[in-house]
Amino acid sequence: MNKSILALTVAAVFSAGAMAAKIELTDDVHGKYYNSYGKTDAQITERIKFLVDVSNPRTEEDRAKDNATIKRYKDAIVINTLHVTTAGFAGADEASYEQALWNSYEHNITLESATVSNGDAKLVGASPVDNAIRAKAVVDSLDHTMHVDSVEDIYSAKKNEQLGVVYNIQGSDFIDPLTMEDQVIEMKNAGILTANFAYNVDNHLATGGNKSRTEADKGLTNTGKALVKMYNKHNIIVDCSHSSDKTCLDAAKITTLPMIASHSNAQGVHDVSRNISDEAIIAIAKTGGTISPTFLGPFMNDEGTASSEDIAIAINYVATVISENTDLDGRKHVGFAADFTHTLADAFEVIVRSPERYPPESGYATPAEQAFASDIWGAVPVLEQKYGWSEQDIRGVLGENVLRVYKQVWSKS
Repeated sequence: MNKSILALTVAAVFSAGAMAAKIELTDDVHGKYYNSYGKTDAQITERIKFLVDVSNPRTEEDRAKDNATIKRYKDAIVINTLHVTTAGFAGADEASYEQALWNSYEHNITLESATVSNGDAKLVGASPVDNAIRAKAVVDSLDHTMHVDSVEDIYSAKKNEQLGVVYNIQGSDFIDPLTMEDQVIEMKNAGILTANFAYNVDNHLATGGNKSRTEADKGLTNTGKALVKMYNKHNIIVDCSHSSDKTCLDAAKITTLPMIASHSNAQGVHDVSRNISDEAIIAIAKTGGTISPTFLGPFMNDEGTASSEDIAIAINYVATVISENTDLDGRKHVGFAADFTHTLADAFEVIVRSPERYPPESGYATPAEQAFASDIWGAVPVLEQKYGWSEQDIRGVLGENVLRVYKQVWSKS
């Protein structure tokens, strides 16, 4: 695979969750579930190379066919609700971050929410606020990108043909109960406008997604419940991807503003703990919020593929569950999130070498496909032709649905 393409491939590493069935690990570096415990440096290096080599789901010829769809929706607001890394996070530097921003820009993405922290000290070189400031410096230095902290800025980015960038955190581990409000204000001032509770593992705020739908899933702690209210007070969007199912349900009961699952697929399509239940999907939608399936193969099916059809299945399922179980139009409560990193090999260096935090028996770092944010354009014709989605429906999933959430939360400032 071309190195520049690899640099933009979404990490099949950050997001995998415990599988429903017991997994048998193997010592074969080309096997599906590799036992990375106690392995030599050479063995780990060989495993990482293998994972990178198999990750791209589409050819450049396939992607060239997307141009007709991009042209049809040239004026649409297009929002990727989770771009997994920024300069200073997950091994990325300014140069690789610039390259990733360019990839989104040239494929008609209007806005991406970029991660500045997931709570893992091995991936986060500085505080979330410091990383946001570093990322903003890159964005501000480029003519084709702009920092966004309001809905009006998103419209400006679209009008000026720029890529808008806002920031998120995938774990709020750094929050101190004694200084919570000051920290939340500092986050907001740095442009961090979406926040999750726990990245897979438990913290003082919530149960992590690794324990989702088990007896150990206790949901939000009292501190976590207080944080929901604090995020509401300061107009930061509450996110529960990577947190447990019960955490999502607890947050949905407490929040007074729409919340989101910024990058979560449905358990009903593929039963892994990282995916959320129909109950959680419905609860989030009832807050007025949205659920954005990711383009990571292990969340979509046993084969780990991430084709245009796979993406369309993931999106359509979420919309259908909501429509069939509420009086809501489910197609107005779904978005998309590629969940990709532009430094895939560097990300695997952390994940494969840290089996205690990213256990291979929970499905981490399996050989799988990972689509780019721009691969949403390949899924659009499938949604239209196979599932009967209208132009209005497509504009919703591309960005209008999430934009509605942004308006409702951010406009309260």
